[in-house]
Amino acid sequence: MSDLERRAGNWDLAVRYANECAKAAARAEQAFRAPLGLLAQAEVDVRRGHLDAAQAAATEALATAEKGHSYVEARIWATLGFIELSRGDPKAAHQWLQRVVQLEETGGYDEPTAFHCDHNEIEALIEMGQLDEAAILVDRLEHRGRVLDRAWALAMAARSRGLLHAAQGDLVSAQDALERGLVAHERLADPFELGRTLLALGNVQRRRRQKQAARDTLRRAQAVFQGLGAAGWAARTADEIQRAGLHVAGRDQLTPTEARVAQLVSAGRTNREIAGALFITVKAVEANLTRIYAKLEVRSRTELALRLGARQTAVKS
Repeated sequence: MSDLERRAGNWDLAVRYANECAKAAARAEQAFRAPLGLLAQAEVDVRRGHLDAAQAAATEALATAEKGHSYVEARIWATLGFIELSRGDPKAAHQWLQRVVQLEETGGYDEPTAFHCDHNEIEALIEMGQLDEAAILVDRLEHRGRVLDRAWALAMAARSRGLLHAAQGDLVSAQDALERGLVAHERLADPFELGRTLLALGNVQRRRRQKQAARDTLRRAQAVFQGLGAAGWAARTADEIQRAGLHVAGRDQLTPTEARVAQLVSAGRTNREIAGALFITVKAVEANLTRIYAKLEVRSRTELALRLGARQTAVKS
């Protein structure tokens, strides 16, 4: 249940189920189940950016797991690998994740969702520059996704293919693959992975100088991560937003009045309400909004709210 709620984006509920799992194992004196509760907690912690807590929980889970229970051990290896990838250490991530890939190959695990980690191993290999090895795993993940019709595998394979093309310098093919990944995500209730795909697509769009498209995609990724409480990934997206030129000096500097109008618009206030709050006319509010939209390069109140959210996150990070 914790796994299901985590993938669905209900992280508080996932933590509750993880705790209940651990307590149930203790009450029933089923020590072999205790690592599963710790593992479930670690899975949420790493996505929230609590990497030290995730590391501690996953390490304890591994220490208490039954020796020789390869499936449980492999799930813990997969989580430890993702923790290292989240720390920005692909080499350390690979040391864990390659064990899972090897078990899949030797243990007959053809089901791509058994461990939910092939995409992380591919990303680690790409970051290490081992593109040929990554390509083999992408092909395998794609094949299994098609044969078994697994939306998760198809979405992760498409994103992995996009990252691989991007690393090879083929940005056109990279964008095509990532956009296919978004289509596959429509069948997949996993907002965290959707955010990662959007972040990758925004990066490619930025590199292709598709400025407005990159901004729109990255704002969407930012909203996903902020909604989930994935602080580390929200910060990564804020960095990418800055690279995309959302903070061009001299163009997005608002006057005090403009800044206040923008804040009130983001809070859902109408033009008339804003005029009353600031003791100015409705026409003055409209004139300020026109200047705000031009400076921030947005076209609606919704885009303005997302834009201000991205600015605040970037300042904090």
